[in-house]
Amino acid sequence: MALARATVGLAVAEGTEAALQSAAVGLLSLAALPRAFRLSSLTLGVVRQNVAFAVGLKGLFLLTTLQGYTRLCTPVLSHSASLVL
Repeated sequence: MALARATVGLAVAEGTEAALQSAAVGLLSLAALPRAFRLSSLTLGVVRQNVAFAVGLKGLFLLTTLQGYTRLCTPVLSHSASLVL
């Protein structure tokens, strides 16, 4: 019951098959846990950078479009380009 209500599941390779199937993260040993935390914090940093870049770019083009410096097609193309980046 507790495993089903948890928001994050962690299972070690020696765990039961049900725990390994329902876990969000499966580790071969507990020694890999610090590396998993480090990778998750690095990933979260990259996600935050991407969101800030996308929101900033959209805000910039919103202002320039409302002021008449750019046409509507420019922000649409920049949105597509930011997705590729």
